[in-house]
Formats: sequence, structure tokens, C-alpha cells
Amino acid sequence: MLGIKSKLSIIGFLEYAVWGSYLTSMGIFFANRGLGGNVGFLFAIQGFVALVIPILTGYVADKWLSTLKVYRICHIISMIGLASIGCYALSGGVSLTVYAVMFFVLSAGFIPTISLYFSLSYQELSANGYDTVAHFPAIRMWGTVGFVFSMWIVNWLKGQQSGMLFVQGAFISALLLLASCMIKEHKGEHRQHSSQSLTLAPLKERNLAVLLLFAFFIGLSLQLSNAYNGPFLDSFAADPAMRNVFFVRNSVLLLSVSQIAEALVMLLVPVFMKNFSIKSVYAIGIISWILHFVLLAFATPCMPSALLIILSMLIYGVSFNLYSIATSLYIDMNVPANIRSSAQGFVLMFSNGLGGTVGIVACQFVVNKFTESKVVDGVSYLVGNWTSIWLIFSAYMFVLLFLFLILYRNKK
Repeated sequence: MLGIKSKLSIIGFLEYAVWGSYLTSMGIFFANRGLGGNVGFLFAIQGFVALVIPILTGYVADKWLSTLKVYRICHIISMIGLASIGCYALSGGVSLTVYAVMFFVLSAGFIPTISLYFSLSYQELSANGYDTVAHFPAIRMWGTVGFVFSMWIVNWLKGQQSGMLFVQGAFISALLLLASCMIKEHKGEHRQHSSQSLTLAPLKERNLAVLLLFAFFIGLSLQLSNAYNGPFLDSFAADPAMRNVFFVRNSVLLLSVSQIAEALVMLLVPVFMKNFSIKSVYAIGIISWILHFVLLAFATPCMPSALLIILSMLIYGVSFNLYSIATSLYIDMNVPANIRSSAQGFVLMFSNGLGGTVGIVACQFVVNKFTESKVVDGVSYLVGNWTSIWLIFSAYMFVLLFLFLILYRNKK
């Protein structure tokens, strides 16, 4: 029989494999369909969903249904969304409206499962006597392995061009629903006696409020990386001289380097959390993001300049990990048990919701200011002054670092 850590690792692998099938590749897909100028709008739909639904699903999991049951319901919805987009894409569909409606269904189902997976994992580990700080990062690492594995399949099948990436995600969702049967229904004692209403209590803790505020600001950079790293790398294919360069033909494979780094860094999170303050961990994450953008500004897919892209992807794995996992574990250690699922939803609301919606609109404005769609051999690419784009956002992150160091107060 598998232990609880193995079960959570398998579910985490599949959870992030679903996300990896489309998150970093769909920007390329939509750009190739002539919708490059609207990539930000589509990502904003995901941000809009993250504004409300993770909190509501967390509240339902805290008060009425088990976390596992809500998790399964959400994945059924996301599977329907993924299958619908996949079928429409393979039929040659190019309507922005149709894609937007289907992507809304997908996002409404999938986005809340991220915070629910965190809550489910913490519940199960605690119920089995495990220290979440010591054991969860290694479990979460398998999620990143699943994300990378899924990206490699997309790259191999060229799913970012045909739309098969969404069908792939739907298939993995079905596997995940089957795998979730390994976990038994777990009802925390707090739910049996809980009468709380939807609450903003997590925001009353000053340092957590600061972390969530900066999750909002960092959400802008997160959406920039998710939405435009792919189109940036793919844009080099508009130049006939660079079309057959390895990293241009395998741009999704190159993007997966950041996820590989994330998996390795995940194992170091317990060391960071036990030996450094939250402030230091968060600051290192922001500094890493600055370096990520600066390196992209001066990189091309040709050697030796391609080494700058590889290095930037490695650094991105550090930046995303430290801020997201540190915040999640901080909540698990400092928020009352009866509102933890809701509190985990706040992280998504501020980073992917508020930050994602406002951020991606700002990102699209800047990107559209410096780029334009160029059709080459029937395929659209976003070409232009990418150097200025990356430098603008590296300066933005530098300002965030300065403000964070001022506003966050260390606790013993």
C-alpha cells in the first residue's frame, strides 16, 4: 500500500501536469492563430477567475464539503473546458470569443484546485503526524516534475501549433480524477462545529497582509513570464536565418528549464524556511526575478547568447518557488485551522487574481507598444523590441524589492 506522501506526490504530479500542458505553451498557440495581440486578454480571464473562485471554493471546503470533494468537482469542470478548447482548436477554430468562453470554463475549474491541493496536502500530512515544512516541499517537487513532463510531451507532439496541448490536459485531468480515489474523505473536526461566515480574517495579520500585497504586485511579473516567455522565444522563428536553430524549434523544451530548476529548488525550501527569515526568502525571490528579466533582455537563441536564456530560466525557477511556497507555508503555520483553505485561496486571489488581471492588462499594453504581429509563411509571430520590454519590467521588480524591504517586519 502506498503511504500518504506517495499518494500526494502522484496527485501533485498529475495536478501540475494538467497545468503544464497549456499554461506556458498557449501563448505560442494563440499567437500562431493570429491572436497574439489578445494573449493578455485571455490570461486576464484566468486572473478574473482567480479573484473570487479560489476563496469561495476554499470557504465551501472549510464549512460544508470536504476539501477532496470540492477538489474533484473543480477538476471535472476543468476537464470539460480543456476538452472543449482542444476539439475547437483541432477543427481549425480562430474565434477569440469562443476561445474566451471555453477558457473561462477551464480556468473556473482548474485555478481553485491549486490552493485546494495545498490545503488537502497539509490536512493529510498533519493528520498522519508529518511536519508540513519538512515534508511538503519534497511532495510539491513532484508537481513540478509533472509540469516539466507535460511540457516535454507538448514540445514532442508540437501541440502548441495544433491545439493538441488542450486535449493532452483533458486526458491528464481524467487520470487525476482516478488517482484522487487513493485519498479517503477527510473531514477536519473544525468543520463539524464551524459556523463562521466568509471572512477577511487572514488580512488582519500584518505580515501576511504585506506578503499578499506583494503577491499582487509580483503577479504582474508572473503573468508576463507565463504569457510572453513563449511568444518571445517563438518570435525568432520569424527570421528565416534563425528558424532552424535548435532552441527556436524547441522553444517549449527551453521553457521547461525553469521548471527543472523549480523542482531542484523545491528541495531547498525547508532549508531556507528553517535558516532564513521569510523576509530574506521573499527578497531572494524578487532579486531572482530581476535577474531573469535582465538576462532575457540581452539573449538570443544562438550560442553563446542562448546560455543567457538558459540561465534566466534557471533563475526563474528560483524566483517563483521561493515566493509562492514561502507564502503558502507561512499561512499553514500562522492561520487558524478553520480558515486555512480560505486563506490559501487568498494567495491565488492576490497573485493570479488581482495581480493576474491588472498585471496582464499592463503587460499586454507594454508588449503591444513594442511589438506587432508579423505573418511569415502563414504563421503569426510577435516581433519587435523585446529588449525594452524586459528592461522595463526588471526596473519594476527593483522598485518592488526596495518597497518590500521597507514594509515587511521580521518576526522571531
